[in-house]
Amino acid sequence: MRDILFHFFAALTIVPAFFVATSRKPVNAAMNMMVSFVGLSALFVMLETYFLAILQILVYAGAIVVLFLFIIMLIDAGSSPHPKLVRFLASLAAFALMVFAGYHLVF
Repeated sequence: MRDILFHFFAALTIVPAFFVATSRKPVNAAMNMMVSFVGLSALFVMLETYFLAILQILVYAGAIVVLFLFIIMLIDAGSSPHPKLVRFLASLAAFALMVFAGYHLVF
C-alpha cells in the first residue's frame, strides 16, 4: 500500500510540474505549481517529516503561489505585444544560464 501511495504522490508531483513548464497561460502554470507542491508535501508526510510538509503547504503553496498570482494579474502577462519573441528570448536566457551553471559545476 505504501508503494502505491508513493507512486501516486510522485506522479502528483511530477505531472503538474511538467504542465508548469509547458503551460502557455501563467495562471494555469501557477495552479499546477500549487498542485505539485501539495504532492511534494504528501511525500514529506510519507517520510514522516511533518514540519517540512507543513512548511511546504504554508510557505510555498500558500504564500509564494498567491504572490505569483498577484504579480501575474498585476502585470497582465497575457497582453504582451510579441509573445513568441519574449518566450524565445526567455528560453534562450534560461538555456544559457543552465549551460553556464553546468559548465561551472563540472569544471
